[in-house]
Amino acid sequence: MDGSRVALVVANDQYDDPGLRRLVAPAQDAAALAEALADPSVGGFEVQVLRNESAQAIRFAVENFFADRAPEDLLLLHFSCHGLKNGAGELFLAVADTLPTRLASTAVAADFVNRQMADSRAQRIALFLDCCYGGAFPRGMVVRAAGEAQVRDAFAGQEGVGGGRGRVVVTASSAMEYAFEGGQLATDASAATPSVFTGAVVDGLTTGEADRDGDGWVGLTELVGYVTDRVHRVTPNQNPQMWTFGSQGELLIARSRVRRITPSPLAPELLEAMESPLTATRFGVVDYLREKSHESDLGQAYAAWQALGRMVDDDSRKVSEAARRALDQSLPRATPEELDLGAGDTPAELRLAGSPIALTAVATSTVPWIRVEQIGTVIRVTADPPEPGPHEASIILAGPTGEHTVPVRVQGPETKHLPEAQPPPPPETEPEPQPQPEPEPEPEPEPEQRLTPEAPSTLEPQPPAPVSDEAPPAGEAPPVKQVPSPEHVPVSEVGRPVGVAALTAEPAAVAVPWWVAGALTVGALVLLLVNWPGEVDSRLMWSDESTGWSVYRSWGDTMVVSSLGALVASLVARWSGRGAPLVLGVVAGCAAFVVEGGMLVLGGRIAGEEVGNWTAATAIAVGMLAVLLVQLGPGRLHLWPVPIPAAVLVIAGGIMLLVSTAIKQDSGYAFLDVTKLAALDAIVTVAVAWPALAARQAPARLWLSATASTYVLIGIVSIIRGLTTDASRSAFLSATVGSVLVLVGIVYAAGRPLPQTGIEQPTVPASITDWLRRNRAVAAVVAGLGALLLAYVNQKGIADELKLWYNSDIGTPDLYRHVADGTLAASIIALLGAAVAWRPGRVGAYAAGVAAGAAALFATAGVVILGGRIPYDDNVYPWSASLAIGTVMLLLLMGSAGPRLASPYRRPDRLTGSLLAAGFVLLVVVQLVPAEDGSSATTYTRGLALLLPVIAAALVLLATTAADTAMAVGMAASYLLLFIAAGIYPISVSAAPNYFTGMLCGHVVLLAALASSLRPVLRIKPTAGE
Repeated sequence: MDGSRVALVVANDQYDDPGLRRLVAPAQDAAALAEALADPSVGGFEVQVLRNESAQAIRFAVENFFADRAPEDLLLLHFSCHGLKNGAGELFLAVADTLPTRLASTAVAADFVNRQMADSRAQRIALFLDCCYGGAFPRGMVVRAAGEAQVRDAFAGQEGVGGGRGRVVVTASSAMEYAFEGGQLATDASAATPSVFTGAVVDGLTTGEADRDGDGWVGLTELVGYVTDRVHRVTPNQNPQMWTFGSQGELLIARSRVRRITPSPLAPELLEAMESPLTATRFGVVDYLREKSHESDLGQAYAAWQALGRMVDDDSRKVSEAARRALDQSLPRATPEELDLGAGDTPAELRLAGSPIALTAVATSTVPWIRVEQIGTVIRVTADPPEPGPHEASIILAGPTGEHTVPVRVQGPETKHLPEAQPPPPPETEPEPQPQPEPEPEPEPEPEQRLTPEAPSTLEPQPPAPVSDEAPPAGEAPPVKQVPSPEHVPVSEVGRPVGVAALTAEPAAVAVPWWVAGALTVGALVLLLVNWPGEVDSRLMWSDESTGWSVYRSWGDTMVVSSLGALVASLVARWSGRGAPLVLGVVAGCAAFVVEGGMLVLGGRIAGEEVGNWTAATAIAVGMLAVLLVQLGPGRLHLWPVPIPAAVLVIAGGIMLLVSTAIKQDSGYAFLDVTKLAALDAIVTVAVAWPALAARQAPARLWLSATASTYVLIGIVSIIRGLTTDASRSAFLSATVGSVLVLVGIVYAAGRPLPQTGIEQPTVPASITDWLRRNRAVAAVVAGLGALLLAYVNQKGIADELKLWYNSDIGTPDLYRHVADGTLAASIIALLGAAVAWRPGRVGAYAAGVAAGAAALFATAGVVILGGRIPYDDNVYPWSASLAIGTVMLLLLMGSAGPRLASPYRRPDRLTGSLLAAGFVLLVVVQLVPAEDGSSATTYTRGLALLLPVIAAALVLLATTAADTAMAVGMAASYLLLFIAAGIYPISVSAAPNYFTGMLCGHVVLLAALASSLRPVLRIKPTAGE
């Protein structure tokens, strides 16, 4: 007999007694845990949920839950509530009608639960206690037996249960401590999120990450080990505990959706044949490996698949292509290839297809409103679109041999939610006042939108561990794992050491996406070029005529230090692993310092001839900060509470920094006399440090502290540099002391334990890009306004007969603005694209791409012209405005409709790759070839002309590799075509005709690469077998 799997979830978040403040977490706990346990592809339990019931009702439900059970049954009981102790130190579970002064009659005694467990015939029982272990006692009551609650003693009756094959008690914490605040509990949750403990339990079950040995089942010991790691990341002082009584084997709680396969060694003769100098032999090996990769022995199949991957790089084209085709045949597939859910009111099914190893793939949805339930090879898909209208999403089939994307379309009906949302209120609001006068039934649906920042966004293959060939079928009883049965398993001994990915339980968040690392690296490199000091005292950093103050650029100035710091950190970000928040925080601190410097110098009107450079540097740094915000997803930044000592140190440091700007130097002037914006440094320092003091999550605290510390350290560099230029020692000491005080405050706050308030979960949207994707019309309107501003600025430049650019050192080419120069055409194209970008689906994505391509052209030209110091007189301001507007438009449009860069990418075919490489090389050569006067585009723009081939090739590369190509293709095509159109004008007036002819040829080649990449999308293939 297989036995039943039954669960009872008891949650109490509302209490009649005013001393027991309302909790938010239990409501979320009950819904999230019940959903995970009831999921047939995870727990497969029959689940009953009791919420805010009386003590008598819960006692009856608990007794009924344990009664009349078969020995083979698996029972799971979960309590989420307040935990109280009486004067004798006995544990009681608080429920809706509990009175702290009458615990014996109004609460559920742990001894009662203990007796019901002992009397039950079920041999597999798990009890979870997730309680806010605080006592809520009236003032003046003497609290005795404080400290650790004797949970093990309370359930010691399980020790002598005969035939027990597993009675396990798991608690969220090892100690039950009292916390008072005016006679009430001071540790109640304030956010509608599951608790740290239950949130980790749910994530471990639903993601399968708790299955550390990869055998297809999540055992209770594995689950507690996983939960402990997760809890320690948020609340290091909370220690979940597990007690086992009469255990003879592991209790298997849920099926795992993660399969880890260990490749078994291939035959030595086969490995030798792979290295044979004969092409025919290696070709035969490929065919043999292809057959082996389809075997039911997953270890051998995986080893064969890995060997095929190595043979893709074979010198023989015939062998390489055969290996690539064999790899394609091992990818997971699904039937049907596309899903059209109609109005979303009826579920649909997908079936995995392919080789046995491909059938181990796991299905996940790219959007929260599509629900995926997978049992074996059958995937049940249901949809609940958030709003009317057409929607597009994807289901990702991820397995050890790769990933496959299944497009999903849903047409949300206009009347879907309105008629269903209006009838329910009358029956819910009328009967509710009689039995229950509680006016808060609304929070119950919230768990469906539960967003857990700790949950992994993708399921990546984990470090391999031996598994059997097939996972246990959904209907069969789980096998029993034989493990040691210590009576008390300490936290440090639960589970076994695992790798970094398993420890963090968030593998996708550990590795910085390639596009983030690439964008930050390019941005930092351009910053370095813009701030390049050149020869000694050859470039003024800023100057003020009224005071006679001036500062020259040098290798020790803060802009160069910030650029170098950002560049080094960006280069190592991709491989920083668990230190990614720290490294990205360093980049954020460097970029923030550049932005603050740009605001001070430009706003104080002390930039002199460096207006273009400061504008370009500020815009680039703002773009880098935007990329960092998208990646780090800060959600809600908390500003309170903060540690009082740290707050005092930071505020005192800010005051000292402000005082230093008012201290007069030997010349009789203070920095505040130069510009009142000198106070900005002190203000920004405090503003950057404050969120780090109030951070409530470990990752947020890490990157915010790194940002603030980097900002302060760069400020100290500027202070030291000021001392070497005969600055006032009083100002130097004041600024130094202020910076050190702020730094000490940051370090002090970073060393304190995180507040134990549960996992902070952001309300929707989870990130800036999520909000933009749901509000594409807002982004389109703002982009349209930006396009109108671009048209106005450039039309005015044409009317004023301004020059496009001019290098005062070289003097050529002398090119004036004209209707045909491309700026006005790009503005109009951007406006037309923004006008259609609000539409959902591929049409809107293509239109957004067209507008983004035009914006990218303005931003790129602005950086090259301003950073290369080739604007001419009044033309600085039109180019500065174009750069700023284009950057904002680009960020908005990329966020609202851009390709999901963390999603799977396509590998360009040989023709596309060859054209892309040829176009890039041609454009680079054009920048380096000198003209008749001996100067090249690189020297003309002080090296920034090399940004032109990089941007053009990067856009084409993105379009050829992105999984969702619509916007990427539109952006690349728009950028290339607009550049070609703009390049015709200088050729027609004989301004550097050779250079622009070469640029046109390079962009045409890149355009051909883009067209070549679209052949599979357009189903244009030379032969059916290709």
